Amino acid sequence: MTSEKFIREAEFALARNLSGMAGKSYVEALKLARAEGDISMQGEALRGLALVNNSKRDYEKVAKCASEAVVCDSEFWGPQSTQLSLSTYLAGLGCSYIGDYERGYPFLEQALEIRQLYYPDNHPEVLEVLTAMLGIRVFEVNRAESVRLHQIILPAYKEIDPDRNWLNFSGLRPRLDIAWEKGQLEVVDKALSMLIDIFEREFIAYSQEHNALVQLYKARLSQTNRSMESWKFAQTHQSDNPLLKKPQIMSATTQEVSIADQMKNKMQGAKVRDELPKFLDLLVMYLQSGTPWLHAINEIVVNNAGACPHLCKELSIALMAVREHNTPLYKSLAEMGTRLQISELNEMAATLHAASRTGGSISQVLMNQAQALRDSIKSRDLSRANALRAFRWF
Repeated sequence: MTSEKFIREAEFALARNLSGMAGKSYVEALKLARAEGDISMQGEALRGLALVNNSKRDYEKVAKCASEAVVCDSEFWGPQSTQLSLSTYLAGLGCSYIGDYERGYPFLEQALEIRQLYYPDNHPEVLEVLTAMLGIRVFEVNRAESVRLHQIILPAYKEIDPDRNWLNFSGLRPRLDIAWEKGQLEVVDKALSMLIDIFEREFIAYSQEHNALVQLYKARLSQTNRSMESWKFAQTHQSDNPLLKKPQIMSATTQEVSIADQMKNKMQGAKVRDELPKFLDLLVMYLQSGTPWLHAINEIVVNNAGACPHLCKELSIALMAVREHNTPLYKSLAEMGTRLQISELNEMAATLHAASRTGGSISQVLMNQAQALRDSIKSRDLSRANALRAFRWF
């Protein structure tokens, strides 16, 4: 097979959301292209690998592959090519997610300069780059640049799609989530505090719309502040589960079992995550009626398991550990979230731990978590549907 044929095979797999298969085909294409000295195909394969790794949230590899693609595209296609604009955008995006802002921002400036040659300033291709630039400036806590970029981005997105969630306009929700998952709560705290102040002082004209956004920011900030200590506690104890510990040297059979368990956990985790919004809705109802949260969770598992069977099955095991081994429930939830690869369960564990220490109400925080999770699931389903619609035969 030629490198071009491997690339078409990869694009075919990517359209069907088979990122693993696509990644293997792009790797084979890259090997052949390098052996043949074909710079254009090298750039194609590297861009494809950057896209695949972006979907996997492996941003170290995104930055590496895309920055190598920039070199190939600059040499073959020239400084004003659309190929180069995509490579520079992906390189800047990857660098920004791993915190290498100094390296990432020039890539994004180059991508913006190219796209503005072909599109108006309010075009989605241009706004995509501007939102990535905004993400860097927000996490650098650069107020002046954050205001300037918001003034460009928000009115443009409002014109394109007025019903879209404004928190998603800026592309900040996934960035905040990634920082949250890494335990960088101080960074999230500073970024959210600045954003709230910006919106309350600079965007008063957007009254109704900006108020909804500010409330979401404030809810997440409150959760962040209350959860800093408990999140670190949960992170420290995530490895206590003996099921997660592996011997240093494993036989081939043991490795196969381990991989099988990981695949099983991932599949179970996908089902549990889809049920989590329903569970949170039920939990909020019990809490608002005055039921303590531990009893509320037990009531849901015993009497409402039909609404979320996979999650209730996992929770019944966690509750058994509470009864028989006196294990704190938030600790079992954190371990469950790690095992099933569900970051939202870790957030919930931190929230419940904070509530157990402060005695504060968590109903609003859980409602916001449920809504954020629904948005994420809806976005995922929409991406899958778009991938299927984009399916083409080659």
